[in-house]
Amino acid sequence: MSTKKVSDSTVDDSRPRYVTALERAKAMMGESGVGAFDRAKLLIEVFDDVDWRAKCGSLDDFSLGAILDDYLNDLCLRFHDLRQMVEFYPKRGQWSLGRLADMYDGMKEAGAVADEHEPKRSRRSAKFADLEAANKEKKHLQAKLRRAEGFGVQVKRLERQLAEARDRIVELERENAELRISLVGSVEMFA
Repeated sequence: MSTKKVSDSTVDDSRPRYVTALERAKAMMGESGVGAFDRAKLLIEVFDDVDWRAKCGSLDDFSLGAILDDYLNDLCLRFHDLRQMVEFYPKRGQWSLGRLADMYDGMKEAGAVADEHEPKRSRRSAKFADLEAANKEKKHLQAKLRRAEGFGVQVKRLERQLAEARDRIVELERENAELRISLVGSVEMFA
């Protein structure tokens, strides 16, 4: 049995990847062992998904993990515990060998269970100076865009003038040819 990545989904490519992953994780409820591993991998991908985090707002890692806990009620484990288990038992085959409770106890005995009050990933926050620099860069780029749009208008105007000048040249050349014919006819009359 192979595990499909969230990005391999063909159900509806217009939906965000995390939506498909959450649906698949919900459908896997009731499965333990290797099924729990596959579900954990899906939920870890959702946890790391930038779009899902943006949708959830400015929640910290533990609050985001609590949202994902709803997809693990049948396993009697929380998302962060299951995520630690995936890190400790990274091979899919390891999950088919034992019960989750025994695996968790083995992980605890090895000292691999992190303190639940200490997140693995700290919340990123922008410094005021970084935000100010980003806003300055944004304004600079917007000004460049306005200048470029202005140049585009000028180019279109000049192209229009060039087309009119070419039309006038064709008209003058035609008139010149007519005048030459007329002049040749006049010279022949006097000769």
